[in-house]
Amino acid sequence: MLHRLSVLAAILTISATPALAQGGPEGTGIQNIPFETIPSGVDLVGPGGITLDGATLVTQPLTVQGIIESTTGGIRFPDGTVQTTAAVPLNAGPGGSALYDNRIPDLTPDQAYSEVCFKDGRVQVDSHPVAEATAGGSCEPGDLGWIIEKDERPAATWEAARVQCLLRGMRLPEPFEWRLSCVEAEAFGLHDMVGNWEWASNAPTPWVEANGVSGTSVSAFGSSGCGHGTQSWLGSSDNAAETRTFRCVL
Repeated sequence: MLHRLSVLAAILTISATPALAQGGPEGTGIQNIPFETIPSGVDLVGPGGITLDGATLVTQPLTVQGIIESTTGGIRFPDGTVQTTAAVPLNAGPGGSALYDNRIPDLTPDQAYSEVCFKDGRVQVDSHPVAEATAGGSCEPGDLGWIIEKDERPAATWEAARVQCLLRGMRLPEPFEWRLSCVEAEAFGLHDMVGNWEWASNAPTPWVEANGVSGTSVSAFGSSGCGHGTQSWLGSSDNAAETRTFRCVL
């Protein structure tokens, strides 16, 4: 396995099993050398691989021919999301059939919202009456959970609702997120969760037939209660396209 390191500076030590620095005597082992002392362009070659131990800062491109393994912790992205698996749920949405793994993002939404997270053995919530950062409070960026807008947005077709959320770096809720938010609306500080239909899924059902009409539909909830659900047309054989209120989540 060849690891090409093009690095100007870092704050750590590389611990490598016996390896050969290109240009050195064959069989020369390299052990515990400061990362910043490795000249740019040096190749480290060895069957045992390279271990980075500690908080490593890489400021230049790092090219690896082989497998990068994270044994603990996963990968943290710039928005604060920690990803521990690359597995995708069957419906390609965070509320799919796989274990729920959505994370609180590190951002400032453009309007009032609530954070819902699962930590310390219970459901916790932070209510934000104004647009402010998700950092701080009981729920922190990287925690398992989601953020959801307090107020519903005006009715729109499903695709138009998705576009409005995407323009804010957000999405529509999945049924699990919407239902729990509705049932706990008072505790979560959410408004008008019932009384009309809201879009409650990013994943359309490819084929539905009802009353002689067939087409593609999307879950909607809330007309007369949190448990009142239906399928609303995204497009159908009689050219129907319904509009529903909605709220964005992430």
